Amino acid sequence: MLHDQLSIGKTALGPIWCISFGLFDGGTVILESPVHPVPEGDPLTLRCSYRYTKPSNLTAEFYKDGSLLQTQTTGEIIIRTVSKSDEGLYHCKHPERGESPQSWISVRGSMF
Repeated sequence: MLHDQLSIGKTALGPIWCISFGLFDGGTVILESPVHPVPEGDPLTLRCSYRYTKPSNLTAEFYKDGSLLQTQTTGEIIIRTVSKSDEGLYHCKHPERGESPQSWISVRGSMF
């Protein structure tokens, strides 16, 4: 499957990537998500940001596989302990600024 990658920052653990399946429409809402698989049991933070303001504590709805997970006023959700069932397509939506491209979150099984 073809996808576009857009580097949107760095953390202590490495770069943050937004992986968009299909065409990236140049929208203003971005879901910040890891490019590499997240190890099972680790925490995962997903941030919804607005391209033209930093930082962007915008109210956002977070979706997984097309279903609403939750609405946050902080612009981020934290999954404290990732499991294989958290794997899927995520995106976020701002009521006035639009929605982000979808990002695939992969979960890597435990090595032990």
